[in-house]
Amino acid sequence: SFFRERQAGQPPREAERRMSGKDLTKRFAHNGGFCSLAYAPGVKDRILVTCGNDDLVKLHNLEVGPDEDGGINEIDHFEDSVFAVAVSPDGERIAAGGAGNTAVLFKMEDGGADYERNATMSTLPIRDLCFSPDSVWLAVAS
Repeated sequence: SFFRERQAGQPPREAERRMSGKDLTKRFAHNGGFCSLAYAPGVKDRILVTCGNDDLVKLHNLEVGPDEDGGINEIDHFEDSVFAVAVSPDGERIAAGGAGNTAVLFKMEDGGADYERNATMSTLPIRDLCFSPDSVWLAVAS
């Protein structure tokens, strides 16, 4: 889950209960575990992007519950585990990559994302991704 566990028997701290006036909830992101996560800046809804060992990238709309319509949108593009995800500072693109050795770009639109293009291929799995502050460059670690 995304949120750190409290010690058994301790009530939640006030700050934990009052984030944006809502109680914290757990969201189980990926079967087999998640590998990376990033917030999407500059979008109207609070979007958390995650990736994991289930070959998926997920966009979690934190304004609605995980079981509500539009709560979680999936990008089912990969055939292998996805180890890294990054969101451009302008909030327009998602980069993801992993065991398939390819960094892929997706265009964010209305809480979802559409395939844009393969950014680069590597001889090793993609381990980390990072956009430049102006959203023009993508650094890829493999």
